[in-house]
This record gives sequence, C-alpha cells and structure tokens, in this order.
Amino acid sequence: KYYAKESLYKNCWGEVELKHLEVAVAPFSGPVAFYAPTVSKIIRLDDSFMNSVEIFSRGGDHLGSINASTYHSQIVSVGWNDLEHLVIILENGGVMIYDINGSLLRKFNLEGDCKKPGLLDAKIWGTGFVCLTKNFLLYVLLDFDSPFILKLKNPGLFEPPTAWAIIEPQLSLDQKLEVLWATPQGTIYVITETDATDMLCKNGPFSHLAVAPSGKLFAAYCLSGDVWICTSDFAQELSRFKTRAPLPPKQVVWCGGDAVTLLYEGAGDAQRTVLVLGPNASYISFKFNEAVYLHQEADGVCLLVQSGVQFLHRVSSALVDVLKPAKKNAASRLFRAARLFYQDKSPKADGELRSIRRDLRKAVSRVVDAAAQSFSPERQEVLLTAAAFGQGFLENVKATKFVLTTKILRVLNAVRAVGIPISFNQYNILTPEILLDRLIARDLHLLASQVCAYMGLKSDKVLIHWASRKVQQTRLPDVTVAQSIVQKLRKTPGVSFAAIAREALRHRRRELATLLLD
Repeated sequence: KYYAKESLYKNCWGEVELKHLEVAVAPFSGPVAFYAPTVSKIIRLDDSFMNSVEIFSRGGDHLGSINASTYHSQIVSVGWNDLEHLVIILENGGVMIYDINGSLLRKFNLEGDCKKPGLLDAKIWGTGFVCLTKNFLLYVLLDFDSPFILKLKNPGLFEPPTAWAIIEPQLSLDQKLEVLWATPQGTIYVITETDATDMLCKNGPFSHLAVAPSGKLFAAYCLSGDVWICTSDFAQELSRFKTRAPLPPKQVVWCGGDAVTLLYEGAGDAQRTVLVLGPNASYISFKFNEAVYLHQEADGVCLLVQSGVQFLHRVSSALVDVLKPAKKNAASRLFRAARLFYQDKSPKADGELRSIRRDLRKAVSRVVDAAAQSFSPERQEVLLTAAAFGQGFLENVKATKFVLTTKILRVLNAVRAVGIPISFNQYNILTPEILLDRLIARDLHLLASQVCAYMGLKSDKVLIHWASRKVQQTRLPDVTVAQSIVQKLRKTPGVSFAAIAREALRHRRRELATLLLD
C-alpha cells in the first residue's frame, strides 16, 4: 500500500501563527477556525491584535471573525456541525452557534446538574456534542435542533480521563452514542446512556484515543510508547506498534480506514515529525520545520502547516495499477499504449492494445477510476485521455462512467480553486446537493449556478439565496432591487417570490416586499 502527500495550497495563512493557536477544522474540506487557548491570550491577525475566533477557508480566504472577549468564560471546545456552523462551548455552560461568516445564529445555556459544576471539556460532532463536567459526569446533546440534554451512565470515577473519544451514534453497532474513557489506572470504560462498562484493558495508561472514520476501529497510544489498534467492540486486537518514542505525540488521528497518523513535536521550534503507521507494522515518516496540525478526514488526513495545506492519503489501487510497469496489468498497458500513440507517435501502440483486447473494457474503467482519485488537473487530463483512447476501440460501449467522472472532476477542480479541496471520495459521501449548499453559504452564487447547470441540479435555492442577499443591500432603492431580482428570477419558472418577500420584511423593507409580490 502506498501513501501520498499532496500540496493543496501554499502561503495561505498570512500573519496567523499556527503554533500559538488552537484549531477547529470542519470535515469534508470545510473551513478552519483559529482561536487562542484562553480568552485572555491575544492572537495576531493582519497586524491587528484581538481576542477573537477567526474563520478561514482551507485556501486561506478570511471568512469572518467572532469577538471572544464578550464571553466572560473559558472556551472549552470549538467544533463544526454538519451544516458548517461553528459551535463554541464555554466553561459556564454557554453554547453559541455561528454561521461560516461568524454571524451568531443562536445561543443557549446548559441547565441543571450539567451546568452547576462547570464544564471541563466537550466533543462536538455533526449533530450534537458530549460535555464532561468538572465532577466527571457526561451529558450529551444529540440534536442541535432539539437542545435536550441526556445524562450518560455515571461510571463512578473520581479522576479526569487521561484521554477520551466518542463513537457517533450513526457509527456505533446499536446506533447509540458511545464514549471511550481512558483511566489513569490503565483501563478503558465504554459509557452509554444505560451502561458504563470497564473493558479491563491491560495496556494502559493511554494518552490518546482515536476512532476510525468507520467507527469500527480505534487506536490507543500507550504511555509505554506502543500504539494499540483494536475493534471498537474490544473483541479483537488487530495490531500493536512499538514507536520507541521517549514522549507521547501531540496528536493521534486516522488516515483513512487502515493507517494511524501521529504528530510528534519537539521543544520550541524543533523539527516536527508525522509518523504514519500502516498495516503489517509498515510505516513512513515526514519531517517538518514548521507548525503542523492534523485533521482526520473520511479518506485521509488534512495537514495544516504554517506554509499552507497538504493532504495525506492512501494512493488508490487504480492509480497504483496504472503506474505499475506496463507488463503487469491491462490498465498500465493501456496507459502505455496511449502514451506511445500521442507522445511518441509510435506504431507499437497497436501492439499494446491488441495484447489487452479481452481486458480493454476493464482497463478503461480502471484508468477512469485513477483519474477520479487524482488532485492534479494535469494528471487527470493525461489519464482521461488514455481512457478515451481505449474507449475508442470498444464496441457497444456506453460512456456513462467516463462522462460522469469528467463532469465531477471539473466541478471538483472549480471548488478547489475557491478553497474547498474536496476529494472524489468525500464528494460521493457528501453528495452534490450538500456541496451546492456550501457554495451558497459562501455567497458563491455564480459558481453554484454553473454547477447546477453542469450537473443538472435545480437552481431554485441558489437564486432565492442570491435574491435574499440582494435584499440586504439597503443602500440600493427598493425599486432598483426589485427590478434586478424580477429580471433574474423570471427566467426560472416555479421560483417563489414569497420567501424573498419575507426576507425583505425581516429587514423592514415593506415597499420592496410589496413590489416583489406584485
């Protein structure tokens, strides 16, 4: 198995110094929030000093700011939900939810036994969060839309965990939230709403716990220096790796479903090491002379470094097949045949094609898969050209997969150019509709409309959101705004003006609302 580290963006953070900040990264190539470890610590941004949470795209575009000096309480956790809303949880039980631009959407306070002792920590996921109180009890909010707090089973512990992690409800075997709690005595408890079970581990104490994207595996870093990988039901130990490191890592995350990534930091500005542990005790390491932060994605690891953004991932088996020596398989021989034909103008291309005649259809599909997994537009073009070359020699072929992959890659390349470096696998998990919502939230209406037209999606919500933004431009006369909106939207049948009129009323533009409804 091979792993690659792609450079996605360079020199994108400006004056933000990663080594002084905490980081909260949204999944699926979403935005990044930087904040000081405490509200009293001052961070620097664009030559101004402020107590704030700063929001950036992965490409380094500054999206918004949040004034943290008004909280009057310690931030215990910052994270993102499925809607790319930033969730900030305070020590006093306050919960604030912001949009991608830093505008407050809503806030609420945790009440009762959850709030009284104060919060020690919290873990945020797509639909909710778990908070750990200072008297070592766990409370969970399962749905941000219904802020009802549940108390998890009291494990009867009187010390904070040395590490803890969550298995999200949709990933657990019984569809219920599970908390993994590592104790100073060296065992791990699995805590749910109804049970707190000591798994009687003998490998601890553990300084880090990390759950795989599938929720089926977890990795635990033992203070002895071992990395222990086990199934989430604790039924089977899969591997153990001796790092022989004198100190524990700063971070432990998964790289896809079969590799664990560790970040080691030296004192001060010493060299950082990223260690990737693969199956069968294989490993690879990368050295950095700058600040590094690891963020676990569904299919790899995003590395935020002071000089930019990189993506560490397993090289797809399709791309490995294509790049193997030509005699190994049909996909690599097709790739070689296309190169001989287009670059070398060699008649040997015919011989290569004849040798894989029986497997040509499969070879074409494999080369298309390789192109889909490539971040480089240049490599995509070379691979798709090879696939098209092979496809031209097939009979009764439907080019559905080739055409769809080409369309998706054009969309991905376009959104990567605006700071959303989403991979092909992430796109398939996220769905085109949600990607469209994320473009709309960034006010990228033109690109969103182009994606709709290209992928055959309805553009109604793009136009309505654009019109709502137009309504908010109070410096323009009502008649001018109404004419602009009507002229744009009359070309799209079925678009309702009622939602736009409501937005006008919300901004106290009654005359504009009337004009829109007329």
